[in-house]
Amino acid sequence: MKNSLVTICLVLLFCSNNLFAQNDQLYTISKKDRPTVAVVLAGGGAKGVAHVPALKAIEDAGLPVDLVVGTSIGSIVGAMYCTGYSPDTMRQIIRSKDWIKLITDNPDYSIQKTLSGKKDDESYLLRYIIDMSRRLSSTGMGGILGGTNVMQFFKELTRFLPDTLDFGDMPIPFACVGTEAIHGSKKVFTRGNLPTCMRASMAIPTAFTPVTIDSVVYVDGGVCDNFPVDVARAMGADIIIGVDLKVSQTNEQLTNSAIDMLLNCVDFYSRDQYLKNIKDADIYIPIDVTGYSAASFGPTALDTLLQRGDYYVSLKKPSLDSLAKALDLQEPPTRVRVGDYNFANVNAEGGSWNNNETPTESLSKVNDGSLNSSINIGFRFDNSEFASLKARLNFVLSQKHATLLRLQARLGERFDMSGDISMKTIGKQRLGLSQKYRNHDLKYLYGKKKVLDCEMRQYGTNLYLSQEWRSIQCIFGLSYNIYNYREILIDTQFHEYLPNSKYQEKHFSYYFSGEINSLNSQNFPTKGHQLVLNIDLITDNLATYKDKTMLPIVSFKWVAALPFSKRFNLQPHLFVRAIFKEESADKPLALFNFAGGFMNEMDFRQQQVMAGLYDKSMVREDGMGIAGLTAQYEIFRNQFIKVSGDVLSHTNNIQYAFNKESLNWGTEASYNYKTPIGPISLKVYWNDMSKKFKYFISGGYYF
Repeated sequence: MKNSLVTICLVLLFCSNNLFAQNDQLYTISKKDRPTVAVVLAGGGAKGVAHVPALKAIEDAGLPVDLVVGTSIGSIVGAMYCTGYSPDTMRQIIRSKDWIKLITDNPDYSIQKTLSGKKDDESYLLRYIIDMSRRLSSTGMGGILGGTNVMQFFKELTRFLPDTLDFGDMPIPFACVGTEAIHGSKKVFTRGNLPTCMRASMAIPTAFTPVTIDSVVYVDGGVCDNFPVDVARAMGADIIIGVDLKVSQTNEQLTNSAIDMLLNCVDFYSRDQYLKNIKDADIYIPIDVTGYSAASFGPTALDTLLQRGDYYVSLKKPSLDSLAKALDLQEPPTRVRVGDYNFANVNAEGGSWNNNETPTESLSKVNDGSLNSSINIGFRFDNSEFASLKARLNFVLSQKHATLLRLQARLGERFDMSGDISMKTIGKQRLGLSQKYRNHDLKYLYGKKKVLDCEMRQYGTNLYLSQEWRSIQCIFGLSYNIYNYREILIDTQFHEYLPNSKYQEKHFSYYFSGEINSLNSQNFPTKGHQLVLNIDLITDNLATYKDKTMLPIVSFKWVAALPFSKRFNLQPHLFVRAIFKEESADKPLALFNFAGGFMNEMDFRQQQVMAGLYDKSMVREDGMGIAGLTAQYEIFRNQFIKVSGDVLSHTNNIQYAFNKESLNWGTEASYNYKTPIGPISLKVYWNDMSKKFKYFISGGYYF
């Protein structure tokens, strides 16, 4: 609040001193054998998506565009258009992006070219990038948001452009407006790094941190000129089409927040210039965006704003058609699109999209490869563990070698703590070393009978080499684990594995883990497949196990999401795990087959969920298989009904896998609401072991 009040006072000082003199040397757009046409796009935050239908209408009318000048969101839409994005493509991008995540400082793991990055995207409630340069102590005008994701997005949009260029050399000449934060004077950006200038033009005081360019600090251009018709006129435009974002507010709405007060103060003191610009526009297109704010980035709000743009622009269609007729063009204007051009100092890989991809598909794959230090926090509740908290600190030790330190802790009924340090070696390979500690209370059934109740403390060390792509991950490693069991209550049939009230087991494992995962969501997939193969060689001395050959364990998992319509899909799934040992040989308790619980790997890496089995089950047999089918239907936006049925087979001999004595089954039905904090679910389940209907309520991402 203090920063907001300080910023309001500074803005009032700028305005009262009338420091809006333009001190830039502007280029003049090239004269044609006809009047030159400029498009001016006003600022307004999220409301600015309504500019896109205006650009579409201008194109449909057959009008040429010789210059675009924008402020704040107008600079973003204008820069995209001048770069070569069509209005239709921009509309697709608007609808495909998670704008809340983009505007905030949450790390957008989903754009990473790694499988683990995609999984992290559905694991944490709060994700905050640590950026030591966010606060500008020299001005005291830091913002709540650092704009890291926004800047990354701008880099993605313009990745085929040179780092520095004259904006007059773009397919359509472009300029955007910023404000010098110290003196309050107007700055028109006509040359430089395009993403940086776009970011400076939209740096709303108190909301986003200012941007420093050549030792000068800049904030949002709307502070001094939110509708820069005067700039377009000064750059030589003969005809100006101005697109404005109009809001009719009550006195209560005008003062409902510090940001609203700030923006309205700016509007009040720059009103004379604003009114002059309205009068100077040859075609003035006001779009009524009443009821929406600069922060209305929700999907429904954006769709409505686009529809508002469609409607209010359609009212100006006669004016646009009349202008096109008056210009009397002999040929339709040439529209340059992304991929149609290249710059001399941009290599071939960065110069255009892949011929088989749309710009939106290619954008989703772009990442500059840099790492971010970040704090990640997850929270969940359920009627089993009540409340759990997970926190992870990612700290970049070296960008050059992509060295990353990760510290993670989980607080709740299950306590986990781990540390991991890794670095890039060759290509995308990472070499890492990790340590972990777990303290879990184990409560397991065998059939209907409770057979294990104890406290487990696990200490693990893991040396690994990993290779990741967007949908593929391969890991080779060597792990060493110690398991301490205390306060043991165990059924007599398992007494040979935990013979005392205190017991310790330890082993090494050479392992391989491979995964191919094209599922478009971990929680509510609508398409894609997942294949996982794990191979372990267990040894107690790096060479043998119990003075015999190493103990091999293999597991395989397959999941598919098969769409039958936009809302309905079926998800068949299969999990098989086998311990290959001599009949007389024993195995560590930690390597048993385990099924049930509300998520995979709850207590042990091999633990696998099963429909209807939320009471965790220990399987004595060396072979276990789970097969089933889930039907998923989206009844409303982000609301899903899921019905699942699974069969569990447990046996020491595959020829008995389908005998009645080897089989159990369960079923469940759930209502799920997908929210920004994770899924909220109500499940009702049943299995043939308990023969009772039970329920499970949860909220938040699973961890």
